[in-house]
Amino acid sequence: MPRIPKGRIVSILALILLAAPRAAFACSVCMGRGDDPATRGLNAAVVTLLIALLLVLAPIAGFMGYLARRAVTHPLALPEAPRGVEHNAMDS
Repeated sequence: MPRIPKGRIVSILALILLAAPRAAFACSVCMGRGDDPATRGLNAAVVTLLIALLLVLAPIAGFMGYLARRAVTHPLALPEAPRGVEHNAMDS
């Protein structure tokens, strides 16, 4: 079976869409009919997905804020040096 180049496949698909322009028309949501049930349904779906995204990302952002506040209020103490060993500028 011979291989068909990608450019030829794209050309064939473009010709099919040009030959049948009704198949290339946008749906009622993209054409601006706001009273259509499909438009209302798609708008509700978009809002639902945005709310789901907010419900996932808000706790992550809140936890990052908690860690930032905690790092300011409870800084980590540097370990003590053993006796006879002094800290130099490179240790800190």
